[in-house]
Amino acid sequence: MGHTESFASHHWWMIELNADGDSLWSGVQMRGECMDVIRTAADHYLLAGEAWPTAAPDGYGLVKMTATGEEVWSRMYQWPEPEDCRAIVPAVGGGYYVAGSSNSFGNGLADYLVIKISESGDSLWSASCGSDYRENCHGAAPTRDGGCILAGESDRFDPLYEPWLVKASADGDTLWTTTCGRGTGAEFCRSIACCGDSGFIVCGWADNPDTSGVLLVRLGIDELAVHPDAALAPRAFMLHSNYPNPFNPATTIPFSLTSTGTVRLRVFDLAGREVATLVDQILSAGDHAVRFDGSPIASGTYIYRLEADRQSESGRMTLLR
Repeated sequence: MGHTESFASHHWWMIELNADGDSLWSGVQMRGECMDVIRTAADHYLLAGEAWPTAAPDGYGLVKMTATGEEVWSRMYQWPEPEDCRAIVPAVGGGYYVAGSSNSFGNGLADYLVIKISESGDSLWSASCGSDYRENCHGAAPTRDGGCILAGESDRFDPLYEPWLVKASADGDTLWTTTCGRGTGAEFCRSIACCGDSGFIVCGWADNPDTSGVLLVRLGIDELAVHPDAALAPRAFMLHSNYPNPFNPATTIPFSLTSTGTVRLRVFDLAGREVATLVDQILSAGDHAVRFDGSPIASGTYIYRLEADRQSESGRMTLLR
């Protein structure tokens, strides 16, 4: 994941490698620079970075891709001034936080800017946090209460930068801010991660009078920490929309299970006749995806129905030849 200049200007670029480093596929997306990528439900990927529209200020860009490099959807989020998107993390309870820096708020210098988005990429809210100084956000981590911690640096200690953390609530309110540097020189934060045994690690680099090198800080706010995989665990039984839709001849149906059990996924025509049984077996809790090949059936609209643990959900899909 990154960017390429092979198409006359910067474009997002993603490549998947196997265990031996061989390329499985690569893809080019919107104009700009891709900064972060995470795995989502059903082995999808969410790419986040800077979007560079032709006749508008730079904004936040987001692209959802399948495990084989096909685009599911793309989004662009813009404000009056150029923005720098740097990170995306899953939120506890669903959705995602997209974080970076903005010049559209405060006194015109960079402030932290975070967006909460839904599973389908819709913006739920955005919030900025800053001061009369320049703050550059480079990373984010989810917290147990549904909020997040934003990490970067501030030059409020002019002429030196120091790592600066912001705790945002699930509604985007700033709950607290703090620094975590040693205060002996310029120190820059580039990432924050939840530790497997709780707590957080902040990493970056330091340029001090006595030494320069990698900066690592362990934070003692363990009550907020989320296990690295916890935010990805499904919290609701859910049948997601198939993609692509309409389709020809195949489509993928993703769904989420909160517990292990017998699962049935079937396809019906509009008269209620069963067309295909895609799943009829025990599946584990988690995110799943099933491919449906409509080659043997006629064009038209069909119903797909998921049943598990005394719950059921249905969706519609259209086969167009």
